Amino acid sequence: MLKIVDASTRPVWDRMIQAYEYEFSRITGKEPHDDGSPPLDTELGGNVRGWIWWEDGLPAGLAAVVDHGDHREIAEFYVVPRWRGQGQGRAQAAALFDTAPGRWVVKQLVAATDAQAFWKHCLASLSCRNLSESEFHDPCWGPVARQEFDWPGPA
Repeated sequence: MLKIVDASTRPVWDRMIQAYEYEFSRITGKEPHDDGSPPLDTELGGNVRGWIWWEDGLPAGLAAVVDHGDHREIAEFYVVPRWRGQGQGRAQAAALFDTAPGRWVVKQLVAATDAQAFWKHCLASLSCRNLSESEFHDPCWGPVARQEFDWPGPA
């Protein structure tokens, strides 16, 4: 079940986003701060909303979505390793897209081959319309893969 992050679930988000950042540090090369916390790329608030995926009452994944007005972009997407390979990521993505029919953008670092494989397979198996894929150079991250599509809404 997908739920938006609120004051009661913010501590869960804060712990999960750290796990995500640490796992991704093998690709980004980011080092923790001297207090052990990782540097975060996405802060919730304003046009950025956080979501937590719950499985059997436990936090199993998260997503941060930026609302750009004419489209939404997934800034962060994470499935706890315990639930990977069981369709949870696909279900989480579909539930997330159902929150806002319309144009969506998903990006991955080219070096994040597992993330690219997940999104390619996931989007091909969902009801995405007008799916396009491209690659561009981000000044901060380097080569980035991008998928853009229209989401029709809940089936």
